[in-house]
Amino acid sequence: PSNKRDTSKDTMQLALQEINYQLTKREDSLLGEFVKSKAPGYTKSDLGFYYEMPKSEGLSKELSQRKTALIHFKVYDLESNLRFEVARQKVEFQKKELPIGIEAAAQMMRIGQKANFIIPWHLAYGVNGNEFVPPFTSVVVEMEILPE
Repeated sequence: PSNKRDTSKDTMQLALQEINYQLTKREDSLLGEFVKSKAPGYTKSDLGFYYEMPKSEGLSKELSQRKTALIHFKVYDLESNLRFEVARQKVEFQKKELPIGIEAAAQMMRIGQKANFIIPWHLAYGVNGNEFVPPFTSVVVEMEILPE
């Protein structure tokens, strides 16, 4: 009958959400251990990535107030292998030009500032990865915000 609802899609969606939750929870635990042993000076952000950012007195306002930024960054895996480098990229925020974790990290910074981030795979290049970063790979990002 037409009034019966297909619940198989709902069940599948709930199962996928639970799998995603378990994967991200596990990664959070593993990254917590990594930070404790290899990067004890890092702080965890509300979004779930870790950062090490020097004080920024005398620098401009945080990029969260801006729509664009010129950035330079290097992406490493957790074994310190350089995966790729972007020398100068002008990015427009909220346009999905960068993975969500890298964009959020950049928006914490100020022009002229350098900082380091440890970003879990689900906030970096995700389940698909990219041509340089394999799927499910958490990354270390060294970033500098350049004057435009």
